[in-house]
Parts: sequence; C-alpha cells; structure tokens
Amino acid sequence: MKFINTKAVQIPVSTIISILTAINDRDYARLKQLQTGLVKQHGVEVWQDVFGSRVLPALDQQSNRWLLNVLCNGETASARM
Repeated sequence: MKFINTKAVQIPVSTIISILTAINDRDYARLKQLQTGLVKQHGVEVWQDVFGSRVLPALDQQSNRWLLNVLCNGETASARM
C-alpha cells in the first residue's frame, strides 16, 4: 500500500478545485500553469501525490480521456476536443 506524502494532504482544497476546474473547462494552458506553480512551490513528488491521489480519482470518464489525450499529445489535442 502506498501512502500519500504528508505535504500532499496539506495542499488546500481550493488548489485542487482550480486544477479540476481547468480540466473541466478543457483549459490545458491553465492546467499547466497550475501544475508548474505547485511543482515550484512544493516539488514534483507532492504534485505526483496530489495528482494521483486527489485529482485523478475525482475525474469522470470523459475528463479522464481528455486529460490522457492532452498529456500524450500536448496542447494541440486540447484545441481539437
């Protein structure tokens, strides 16, 4: 069993909501901006824990597909969807 980094559980809910809103709005540029800010402030490991344990489980199937597509294909996929 993998435990969540204690710093990851201290990330404010408002930050998680902003990430989820960017995904819901299909706003890849905003998502990257939020990711970059979180990584700069807390580090890559915290981002990975937040993303894997708090963001991904909250996504519906359509949002999950969109996210997978833009992460694999970059911002150009965002414009097509």
